[in-house]
Amino acid sequence: MSKVSKEDIDFFLNGSDPMERIIKIECGYDDNKVSIIYRNEEGKKMIKRENFFPFVWTKESTAQNLFDGNRKQIKLKMSEYGIGVKSLRTTRDDGSEPERMKNGYKLMFYAKVPMTYSKFMEFFKKAGRPIYPNQRDKNYGLKEYICVAPNEQYMIQTGRRLFKGYDDYDDLLRMEWDLETEGLDPEKDAISQIGIRTNKGYEKILTVEGEGEEKKENEFKAICEFFEIIKELQPDVITGHNTENFDWNFVDVRLKLRGVNMGDFTLKYFRKGVYKKKKQQVLKLGGEMEYFYPTVMWGTNLTDSLFAVRRAMAINSNIKSANLKYITKFTKLNKENRVYVPGKLINTTWEDLSETYAFNNIDGEWFKVDDKRLSKVLEDNSPKYTDYYENNKHYLKDNSNDTVYEYVSGRYIVQRYLLDDLWETDKVELTYNQSNYLVSKMLPVSYEKVCTMGTAAIWKYIMLGWSYEHNLAVPEIIAKNPFVGGLSRLLAVGHVSDVVKLDYNSLYPSIILTYNIDNSVDIMDVLLSMLEYILSMREHYKDLKGSYGKKSKKAAKEAEKENDAERKKKLLEDAAKFKVLSGVNDTLQLPFKILGNSYFGGASSGTPFPWTDTNCQGPEQTTCTGRQMLRLMIGHFSTLSKFNGANLSDEYNYKPIVGDSFTPDTPLFIKYKDSGLIDIKPISELINEDKIEIDVLAREYDYSPKEYYVLCRSGWVEPSYIYRHRTTKPIYKISDNEKSMCIDVTEDHSLFNSNKEKIKPSQINSDTKLEYYADGISNNGIVIDKSRIEKYIKLLSNNKLKAIPTDLLNATIECKKEFLSKMDLSKVSECKTLIAGILYLRNCI
Repeated sequence: MSKVSKEDIDFFLNGSDPMERIIKIECGYDDNKVSIIYRNEEGKKMIKRENFFPFVWTKESTAQNLFDGNRKQIKLKMSEYGIGVKSLRTTRDDGSEPERMKNGYKLMFYAKVPMTYSKFMEFFKKAGRPIYPNQRDKNYGLKEYICVAPNEQYMIQTGRRLFKGYDDYDDLLRMEWDLETEGLDPEKDAISQIGIRTNKGYEKILTVEGEGEEKKENEFKAICEFFEIIKELQPDVITGHNTENFDWNFVDVRLKLRGVNMGDFTLKYFRKGVYKKKKQQVLKLGGEMEYFYPTVMWGTNLTDSLFAVRRAMAINSNIKSANLKYITKFTKLNKENRVYVPGKLINTTWEDLSETYAFNNIDGEWFKVDDKRLSKVLEDNSPKYTDYYENNKHYLKDNSNDTVYEYVSGRYIVQRYLLDDLWETDKVELTYNQSNYLVSKMLPVSYEKVCTMGTAAIWKYIMLGWSYEHNLAVPEIIAKNPFVGGLSRLLAVGHVSDVVKLDYNSLYPSIILTYNIDNSVDIMDVLLSMLEYILSMREHYKDLKGSYGKKSKKAAKEAEKENDAERKKKLLEDAAKFKVLSGVNDTLQLPFKILGNSYFGGASSGTPFPWTDTNCQGPEQTTCTGRQMLRLMIGHFSTLSKFNGANLSDEYNYKPIVGDSFTPDTPLFIKYKDSGLIDIKPISELINEDKIEIDVLAREYDYSPKEYYVLCRSGWVEPSYIYRHRTTKPIYKISDNEKSMCIDVTEDHSLFNSNKEKIKPSQINSDTKLEYYADGISNNGIVIDKSRIEKYIKLLSNNKLKAIPTDLLNATIECKKEFLSKMDLSKVSECKTLIAGILYLRNCI
């Protein structure tokens, strides 16, 4: 069989239709025309309408069962509706036919005349085999059709793709927006500011003034002006940080309180309005899924930079938070003179119109100026601050470091804070959605969908598009068999510092190509050809990135030594030019990296990707080989590797590590730094709620310094941070009857038995003895009088003791014995922290 050429794949992935500057393609279920929203050569937003011809892939058995198999009725109704049907290719060039192709979706029903998707679906409903069956229909659960949304059908049919003609995401007109509110509850808290900016230089803050009814009216006017500005700007993309779950919802609720529905209200500004969908949509985050109600605006792409960061977190464990403040610093996108206002100070600062705030525009520092601050003196008794006017402006000078501050109002501080939020949102969204933008240029899918869908869906749409263009059937969807893969043993656990992350470059795709792990239902053998093309293109752009990077550094280095002014100028210009080209090629390799790395996810996913290897021989071979590669890497970096014939050696001696999560009521042993006393607390109580960084998707981080150490298997260690998150994974309750202890863990959590061997929850049986990791840890010194011990026993008997008190945990052996001898075990609740404390007391004696 002839191999699919690189030129064929390139032509296909870049969209066979040449139309450029398409921003969005809209087609609803009741539209018989498709709307192509694009910008003309002058940059004006335009709409082009074309006829819509819906289609669907079906099984042969489906066609035979239409109208209860009455062939005459089928032909009559197809003619009446203007619908045709054609057979699709199911065989290889040698005539062989894979079983799943034979039983697959080898017919295509299509509209011969323009019609709505609703009208098209009506034919199948009347035929007794609806495309989207409910429980009452005969074909419910039979998966008789492969279908996609109307706009996706059009893109598959025409080969039209979004954003062709734009080299960079920032070439689009992108609008950022954010709300400042009096609180977090839209039912009672009003909007105080609406901030708007674009990547092309527009900035505006809408301020809500007044009290009572006047303020409510002004809030409504600000919302109206907000939509007027969007109408005037006509952005290609509207984004914000956490706008989907907070800002859009806040505006929606505030309008509802006035008896106005946002969707109906915004019809006067936009075609079909702006509204929240009633059906949830999936945000795919690696192996996890979260749900949200999407906001819809016809002709404009709505994104959320929080979602983009959350998706990045799923594949980059170094990102610890999706919080805007954190992620801008992590990515080094933070504005140099960025203004921060603590949440609890925003409203009071906003309301203060007096120019009594010192503001430094160089670094964004600000503070409230009062008589107490002005009275401060230096060591020589000279005033710390000098208050003065210059050119009709009020200034404050810090004499200790000569820093000059300008007097501004509290409102100005909050406005700057909001504008800086928008500036950073722009940079974050540009950075983290750049790859989604580039991938969307290759897929017959809306940009918003690309920003939320999983990797299996990427390859599903690639192959649906390829199958349509080449009249190929779609393989039968059957249940995916589980596969074992391989076991990669990680040899060290506990607290570890100086961690180095080691990884392979495109490990699974490279294995698939090296070992020619093909797919039996890929009758054109296009999957491996595409994968090879994708990896080759990525390496091509990576090589260019490195080459230009080296040229930039070389030119910059030569410029440092150059004395001739003209020559120096030319070298610096070359250095800047090559640096830009290096960045451009780094951007260009991104979509190929995503496509390559997502291939295995699609190939082993099952239902989302019909071409998956359901017997899992391919995925199993890939993972087993991958684990062997990882073992080789672990072996290499865990030992001393010497050079042949030399006295030098690579003294790696690294230790592989693993990390796990546990439930909030899990007790931890802590030791206070100042006193050395031991205590036992559930991890949920160790988080400082006042210092936590939270996003609405329940990702919470507490980086505040701790006044205690935490006990790990490696000893007492100082915690760097505490991380809290939700999970949809099953929870196992593991109990040890001998020691009466209990722990809740996820299915992939590692535990240790009494022999210090790592085991999984599924491997535990009634004979398993778990390790109690506090063995040998004790602190016995505090003397407690008997009356206090009696008090603790009484509290325990009344079920009011939820934890062993700190003084008893650190008491003398005699005191501990006294408590244990008189307590009633039948009164001990199932509180894990209390049980852990009792076990600890027993361990001490």
